[in-house]
Amino acid sequence: MLDFRGSSGKLDVVRWPRTKDEERKPISLHIASLEYHHGRVVAANCHSRVWFGQLGAEDIGHVGSANMFLSKILRGCWVSQMVAFMAHQLRIQLNQGARSGRDSAEHLRRSQRFGAVLDAWEQSEEPFSSVQFDKLFLGMADASEPMPLPAPSRSNKARSRFAIEIYDVGLKGDETVVQAVASKNATWPFMLGEAMRHTREGSVTDREWIGAIARN
Repeated sequence: MLDFRGSSGKLDVVRWPRTKDEERKPISLHIASLEYHHGRVVAANCHSRVWFGQLGAEDIGHVGSANMFLSKILRGCWVSQMVAFMAHQLRIQLNQGARSGRDSAEHLRRSQRFGAVLDAWEQSEEPFSSVQFDKLFLGMADASEPMPLPAPSRSNKARSRFAIEIYDVGLKGDETVVQAVASKNATWPFMLGEAMRHTREGSVTDREWIGAIARN
C-alpha cells in the first residue's frame, strides 16, 4: 500500500484500509503521533491534506455538494467539538465553586442538579438553540434556587456576517482567527480550509460558499 522506492513515497488509494461507514475515510494515518510531535495544527492540516488532496475525498463540484459537506463539518464536527469544550469548562467552574469557601453541602446539591441539566444538554440534538440555552442556564434561575453559574452573553451578530467570518477562517487558517469562532482544540477549521483549497476553481464561488455556510 506504501511504495518508498522512488524519490518520494506513493500511497495506494485503492488498497488503503478505510472505515466501514458510508464515508469510507482512511484509517491509520498516525494523526496522534503527528499531534504529539508537531502539535494539533500540523496534525489536522496533514490529515485534511491527505484526505482531500491525495485520496480525492468530498468531490465538491457544485454548490449542492458543498452544502452537504458543510452540513457534515459544521454539525458533525463543530457542534460536537464546541459542546465538549463548553461542557468541560462548565464542569471546571462547578468544581472551582466547591473550593471557594461556600457551604459545601449546599453547593454539592446545586452542582448535582446542574450537572444533570448539563448532561441532558450535551445529548440534545440542537444544543445551541435558544430553547436548549434557556434550559441549561435559565431552568434553575428562580428566587429559591439560584444558578451556580452565570449565563454567558448572547451575540446579536447577523447570520450572514458570521458566515463570512467562518469563510475567512477556512481561507486563512490563522490561529488567532480560528480561536474567534472555534474551541481551542478544534480541527474543523483546517478541514474546511483544505476542502476549499481542493475545490476546483469556478465550481463553487466565494458567495456560494458563504451562502452554504449561512444555511447550515
